[in-house]
Amino acid sequence: MSLPRSPRIRQELTAVESISPGKKLVETNTGSGDRPLFFRRTNVERSPMECRSSYSSFSTPSSSSLPKSPTTSSSSNAASQPSRVAELDREIVAMRSSHENIVVVLRATNKQHAANVLELRAQVAALTEENLWLERQLTAKGELVGELREMEKPQQRDTVNVGEILEIKDAQIQTLEREMAQLRQRLARLGSDKDSQLYQQFQHYEARRERVERTYQRASEGGFGHGASLCSR
Repeated sequence: MSLPRSPRIRQELTAVESISPGKKLVETNTGSGDRPLFFRRTNVERSPMECRSSYSSFSTPSSSSLPKSPTTSSSSNAASQPSRVAELDREIVAMRSSHENIVVVLRATNKQHAANVLELRAQVAALTEENLWLERQLTAKGELVGELREMEKPQQRDTVNVGEILEIKDAQIQTLEREMAQLRQRLARLGSDKDSQLYQQFQHYEARRERVERTYQRASEGGFGHGASLCSR
């Protein structure tokens, strides 16, 4: 004949709640139906089906074993409570230390992230300021280019005028060169004509001089002979 199963508690308790001072660790004698402490710890991190199977296997005695009296169960639970409580205390301390370490690491990470965010914001502000400065420089350069283009327009017109003037001057120079060439040709012709005239005059003078000399010589010879005849007489 199997013993009646004790009613299961619907509320799942954690390890921290199982050792809180305000709760009783074991209430087997009072008949409240709560599970023992080690079953509370075992059911932590388990699914409801596993918890139910564990509780059912514990609450239902096997056919080969004899049922224990409430006094024997209470004494065995009371004997195992101090060691279990000490073990749970150590686990809680380890978990708390690990949690504190994780919190410290997370805070340090958050501080580093905050510092990185501030640095990135400073870099973004510097880049924004530099972009604004570059935009101002580009605007100024654009205005200067516009002014230079406006200044180039009259220069282009002046260049066109100068080109026209140079073409006119070149035409005038070419005309003068042609006229000078013609004058040189005329001078050459005049020079040749003058030389011919001078040569002719020189030839005429030479011929005349020769004639005069011959005449004088004949006259001299004739006069000298007439004087000699007079002296002989």
